[in-house]
Amino acid sequence: MTVVVPRMEQSGRTISQFELVSEKPRRRDDIVRLITAPHGQRFEDEALEIARLIEEKLAREAKEVGDTAAEEIGRRISFVRHRFSRRLLQYEKGDKWYSRLDNVLNLASVAAGAAAALAGGLHARAWLLIVLGSVVAVLQTFSQWIKPSQRATRRGHAAARLRDKGWDFVLSQDRYRSKDLRAAWPIFYAEVNKVAQQEDALEDQEATSVTFAAAKA
Repeated sequence: MTVVVPRMEQSGRTISQFELVSEKPRRRDDIVRLITAPHGQRFEDEALEIARLIEEKLAREAKEVGDTAAEEIGRRISFVRHRFSRRLLQYEKGDKWYSRLDNVLNLASVAAGAAAALAGGLHARAWLLIVLGSVVAVLQTFSQWIKPSQRATRRGHAAARLRDKGWDFVLSQDRYRSKDLRAAWPIFYAEVNKVAQQEDALEDQEATSVTFAAAKA
């Protein structure tokens, strides 16, 4: 299979830097590894695959339109890498991190509550009951303060939206159907920026709410 691979190491880009190279077909072992990979790893692999396909599509267009478009195509690839690919991976990692934090807080709270109940049944010393009760209260307060479950869900939805938009662009589906790259790119650019701006606004709200809660406490 022949694909286009962009080379952008030098500051002055020319069309010769978008070279056609031969890529071996994906092996069966790679497919099996992708299918059997852990849940989070599959998402990360998919994100990298989408980014690679978008860059190849843009580079192929550069090869077709001529030297005058090389700089513009290079800028578009930079946009994909920083505004699409990096944010997609950040959202996926944020989803996993906050999900794990939520699980840890819940398990620790349950464990501390069970230990407090057991200590009470065994007529343990009062200070131990006070400590265990305080641990439960702190964990539950921190969970309500940070809201890791909500943060994980929001980042997971943002990642899913970017993946969907990336696949639609690569496969010329939905809003990109029957459109060439010149007509499809402005749509993709606007869609990616819309997701990014919405997430930035929600992150600012999160930071404000946490700061307000801390000041109120």
